[in-house]
Amino acid sequence: MLDSPLETLKSAVNENAWITDISEMQAYITEWRNTFDGIPLIVLFPESANQVSEIVKICASNKIAIIPQGGNTGLCGGAIPDKSGSQVIISLKKLNKIKSISRNNFSIEVEAGCILEDIHKKVSNYSLVFPIDVSSSGSCQIGGNISTNAGGTNVLKYGTTRSQVLGLEVVLPNGDIWNGMTNLIKDNSGYDLKQLFIGAEGTLGIITSATLKLYPCPGNIVTAFLGFDEISSVQYLLFEMRKKYGNNLETFELISERAINLVKKNISNINHPFDTDYSWYILLEVSKLTFIECNDQLMSFVKSNHISNAVITKNLTEKNALWKIRDSISAAQKYEGGSFKHDISVPPSKVSALIIELEEKILRILPTSRIVAFGHVGDGNIHFNVSQPKNMTLSNFEKFRKIISKTVYDCIMDFNGSICAEHGVGMLKKADLLHYKSNIEINLMRSIKQTIDPMNIMNPGKII
Repeated sequence: MLDSPLETLKSAVNENAWITDISEMQAYITEWRNTFDGIPLIVLFPESANQVSEIVKICASNKIAIIPQGGNTGLCGGAIPDKSGSQVIISLKKLNKIKSISRNNFSIEVEAGCILEDIHKKVSNYSLVFPIDVSSSGSCQIGGNISTNAGGTNVLKYGTTRSQVLGLEVVLPNGDIWNGMTNLIKDNSGYDLKQLFIGAEGTLGIITSATLKLYPCPGNIVTAFLGFDEISSVQYLLFEMRKKYGNNLETFELISERAINLVKKNISNINHPFDTDYSWYILLEVSKLTFIECNDQLMSFVKSNHISNAVITKNLTEKNALWKIRDSISAAQKYEGGSFKHDISVPPSKVSALIIELEEKILRILPTSRIVAFGHVGDGNIHFNVSQPKNMTLSNFEKFRKIISKTVYDCIMDFNGSICAEHGVGMLKKADLLHYKSNIEINLMRSIKQTIDPMNIMNPGKII
């Protein structure tokens, strides 16, 4: 009989598949934006669902809290332990096998620790695509994508991660393994249990495997970059592109002038496609469209004064250069001091009105603040970030956090939107969620949590 829960936990994984030295834990205990950090009892690296199950059973019998963790690329502290030194991190990084691909079923079975980019590469060999694509694709894990219901740049066409999941394997808070892996498109035999775990941020169980939808490769995709000055043109452009090209409109990304200037300033090897600066830019992609057809469409937008300039990429190098601009915005902001980040959504028809109103409200509170707005305007998800003024210390800037975020979220409620569009709740937005959700919604979530995890050992302190 081993003499402590710590030693018993070590015995549940392979030899040396654990870390207890705090100096070796930094990659697992600090959130990407350095907003949250913690001190766990141990970091464990199981290599199978059975090992995860054994760890959870040990933790349940000793009432030890568990923090499930994927690639630790989250932005809300959802995978970070507290500072008590008593919680256990279960890293899924070694559950990284691609189990099988079914071309006829258009599906793939993967373990939770698979890197998203690796899934993209694997399915491309079969002329198929898995549509979820985020800026951290090279390091985020599919289990984390599912647990946070990740969005990304292709939601306009395919929907969020929730729409891509056919089945799940989940280790429950008592250590039982629920095998819900399936290729079925239709199954109305009772509650759709997998939906409980998608977007739950590990508070109800640990996803260890998933069956995901795949799609035929869309073939030739035309990528274009538009420049214009009136934000109100966004709705017209989106409507016209969707009306004409329907589901062939792959992405429709909005970038503000300040966002692109920060990228040019702080990120190397950036090529701005225009000699003239504009207030707003759109990065869009359309499949099953020729260069000439796209050019004709964009020229009509120029003639109607809805855009001032446009460029269509001629090769993969030019396309990647444009996407580097879009994908570098978050990294570029880190060089500019503090930032109040708001991952929000409204109905797509209200995006331009929201941005106009929010800018007016925030600049009345802090006229020197630098607003960085960008995002997936096609699905109504805007990242409305307020960066530290150049002439203000971080400590003084932080004094405005509460009133600025409250102003943003109050405005979002007026627009019938959401304060959590795609990054989740974690610790960052827990208090805000409790404030803006109705009592009925909060009580329903608490009832589910209490039923599935009565001891509250699964990622406690997150969401509710």
